[in-house]
Amino acid sequence: MLDARSLLRGWEAAAGSPPAARGAVLVHHAGAAADVADVLDLPLGDVAALAAEVYADMFGPAVAGLVPCPECGELLEAQIDLSEAGISGAQPTRDVAPLGVRTGAGELVVSALTVRDLLAVRGLPEQQAVPALVSACASWPDGRPVTPDQLGDGDLALVDTAARQLAGAAAVTLSMNCPACGSDIRAGVDVAALLWQRIDAAAPRLLSEVATLAGAYGWSEDSVLAMSARRRRSYLALVGS
Repeated sequence: MLDARSLLRGWEAAAGSPPAARGAVLVHHAGAAADVADVLDLPLGDVAALAAEVYADMFGPAVAGLVPCPECGELLEAQIDLSEAGISGAQPTRDVAPLGVRTGAGELVVSALTVRDLLAVRGLPEQQAVPALVSACASWPDGRPVTPDQLGDGDLALVDTAARQLAGAAAVTLSMNCPACGSDIRAGVDVAALLWQRIDAAAPRLLSEVATLAGAYGWSEDSVLAMSARRRRSYLALVGS
């Protein structure tokens, strides 16, 4: 759970991190992992499950947002309950068993991708990132990495399907119908990004509370952050009156 102090520390650290690592940083600052490096090496599904636990503890399991229709651009209101979707409450395994995949090129072994795998391809164009991710998660039975030029389009699709299956809570999608144009819409639920959005919105408000109470009473940041949220709100009401 992110208390006021750890929320600000996590926000500061995550703001200076690549977007793909922000969920891992926040999970670490919430006390779910002793070291950020440990989270970076977890399967993506485990990181999503841990981020969902932090989100649900702080903001409740209900998530609301806007999803644009890719066909007509209409913005649709979307709601999801993390616990009902099987994201919050999912137990991190930390050891997702690889899947055997039979392709036209032969038997492959597909392992779960990690945050560190995503960080390794950040900034690369798609034509370079996709092959790198295939090599990161797919190997031949003897351990040799697979390169995409060894596989046909159908084989690559099988690898992608297996990787999504192993992604667990990181591969949850919403299915909707656009009322404007009738298109079927499938939108991924990036719970780590959702957690960052809420933290990024909450931190400036918290800093504003600290500034107001420090100016009114001369209290230090530490003393203000040590208060419960209810007590801070009570003092803020007194300042306003």
